[in-house]
Amino acid sequence: MVASVWVRGTRQADVMCSDTQHIQQTLDFFEISDCMLHSRERSGKKYIATDQSMSYCQIDIGRYSLETIPDQMVQGMSFINLILENKDPRVDQPLHKKIVEKIFRALGSIKADILVLEDLNLSGTAQPVDVNSQIDMGPSAMGINPETNNATTPTLKLQVSMLRMKNMTESSIRWVLGHIDVSECELSLCISSVPTITNLQFLDTFNPLVLCELHIRNAVNLTSIDCMFLKECKVMFSFTLGEMTKPVSASGETLRGIAAKRWGFLAVPSEVWYAVVTVARSAVSVDRLRLSIDLLYRFNAFWSLKPPAKALVRDQLILTLRNADADKKTKKEAGLRNIFGWIDRCISPEVEYVEIEGLIEQKPKLSSNQAICIEPFLPRLDHIHLKIGDVSINRIFHTRNILWIASDAYSAWQQGKLDSEIKRVTKDAVVPICSGQTPRPFLSKVARRNTNPMCFMCQKSVSEIAEQINQTELLYIGVVCEVGHVVCNVCYESLLQNNDNNHPIFCSTQCKPLVHGLSGAGAIERNSEGKIGFKLVWREYVVCE
Repeated sequence: MVASVWVRGTRQADVMCSDTQHIQQTLDFFEISDCMLHSRERSGKKYIATDQSMSYCQIDIGRYSLETIPDQMVQGMSFINLILENKDPRVDQPLHKKIVEKIFRALGSIKADILVLEDLNLSGTAQPVDVNSQIDMGPSAMGINPETNNATTPTLKLQVSMLRMKNMTESSIRWVLGHIDVSECELSLCISSVPTITNLQFLDTFNPLVLCELHIRNAVNLTSIDCMFLKECKVMFSFTLGEMTKPVSASGETLRGIAAKRWGFLAVPSEVWYAVVTVARSAVSVDRLRLSIDLLYRFNAFWSLKPPAKALVRDQLILTLRNADADKKTKKEAGLRNIFGWIDRCISPEVEYVEIEGLIEQKPKLSSNQAICIEPFLPRLDHIHLKIGDVSINRIFHTRNILWIASDAYSAWQQGKLDSEIKRVTKDAVVPICSGQTPRPFLSKVARRNTNPMCFMCQKSVSEIAEQINQTELLYIGVVCEVGHVVCNVCYESLLQNNDNNHPIFCSTQCKPLVHGLSGAGAIERNSEGKIGFKLVWREYVVCE
């Protein structure tokens, strides 16, 4: 029987186990892999900490034989990161499953934030079957010997938050999943670098209490993602399908299961997304969406996609454009106009951030110190990151932005003295994606005719506001709507503090079309030499409509 004692004067992490029967053989087992467990000796008696969070534990299974693995070790030890790996894997000499099984049985029960299984390619497990013939999901199809009852009995009980499996054959993964008990775990599963996997049906035998996230990466021969977790909406928050080299398919049942979820994070190839939104009965809902787009696969069909309903992407949209397995002669690129036109048709305007990288065709060429104007698409997008070759663009310009004018410079703007400078500055700083015309800041013809307008909030005129200027504070007037309303910056800040920013602020019922207060606003003010000039201010303004 395992006994635990509290050692006076120690931290919670120093709760010690005095299981004298198994302590030494537990220490010996970990020392073979150069892992020193947290332990101590008092009065000739050894203690081992149940909480091993201070220990770095990386077990090299290739160093062990059946003789060096004890029948039992101290149970219930807790780790932050526990790695079980074969550091020197050989194709001609795979690990024997009996070694891994004995280690599982000896550990018995462990806790870990992250458990990593790497290069555990086991001999004596069944070979994967072809995806087209894989109908029988009985023991033999799962790499389990039906004549051996022990093979279907879990030997290691886990309490883990993340299970990672890397560089393993499909049959080895099947075998491992059949020998671990995760029935009490709310965990995430990450499987990567698995070239023998052609489908995900082996997951149907996996039994976690809750599968929070499912990540499949670099499965170069994966062709089908059909599995019970996706069909029955049992992946709770995130699903990743990354670094694929072949087109991936799914049944209608799986696609509808993906479409029915509200995802915290979804990362899939474009062909999967195309199929999901095509069969969706309502708008697909995702907080953060990442799409990998192979420009050589269904190019025209994807970019002409117009789904029944725009996907509701609340926070972030990331597009990676590539040519999989293509030589330079067949390389394709997508123009920014096509890309943003697709986003505008397929993604809801609520998206806050767009990131695009990869094979992007853009003329004229951009430089990193310029901004991009994507009108008429996504008029409220405020955050962007474009990676085009070695150029990164992080600025977006909207013509219908608030124009901020220093109160002592209003007359110069109203008389048109800055028109040529505004055109020159915006031409140098902003590149449009849809036309050769230079984008210019919003200019209200009505406001321009008014020589001394009043702030619609405090009712002070421009001249009255100018009289309040002191050396420490410069007051501005913002032109906020088509009918000529203006607001001083003091009242504007007050509006933002007292209003729910998710709802528009109207000066009056006539204030349409809307003018936004996004990043990249135009500003007219005096410089240090007293000369009035125009510039673009790249800072965030909360939307004021």
